[in-house]
Amino acid sequence: YHCFKNFNAATSITGLELVDTSEAVFFQSLFEHCVNLLTVSGLENWDTSKVKDFQTIFSQCTKLKTVDLRNWDFSSAERMRAMFNLCYVLESVQGVYVPSAVINFDYMFNCCHALTEIDMTNWGDMHLVTNFANAFAYCDGLTTIDLSNWNINPSNLDNMFNNCNNLETIYVNYDWDVSGASSSTNMFNGCTKLIG
Repeated sequence: YHCFKNFNAATSITGLELVDTSEAVFFQSLFEHCVNLLTVSGLENWDTSKVKDFQTIFSQCTKLKTVDLRNWDFSSAERMRAMFNLCYVLESVQGVYVPSAVINFDYMFNCCHALTEIDMTNWGDMHLVTNFANAFAYCDGLTTIDLSNWNINPSNLDNMFNNCNNLETIYVNYDWDVSGASSSTNMFNGCTKLIG
């Protein structure tokens, strides 16, 4: 892991289809802080079936617009915090799903200003996650978020939807209960269009 971290001058990375990832367990910070990266090609068909740690993999890729992970296998994932943290212009994340074994989710999409949709259809129920701090903070492009598959018992909800200023609707199930959270500071701060 950390293979391409801080490749600040790189605008593209190619040839990744030649990399054998079949035994990889850690993808943490793989492309973190590649601040000028525009495209990444060749990773679409990587074997990620054994990877447990995806934390900060694309964090601070501030110019990256799309990521196609439709063929990735996230079934072994346990840690996914800040995967797309500070990906300011990220418009599309294809194929990402969060299995039920994941234990952290904080800063996952923090400051993904350009994201307009996050497909959570195949996600797990998030029951092991306790920290949701800043998970969707400053996602200005989101108008709806569907969390109806989630069954959470959180401790930290700080800034979870902070300044999602175009967010109108959050869908949850009837069992949604966050009363046990020890902190929820600014959870909905700046959500001026939120109806329910």
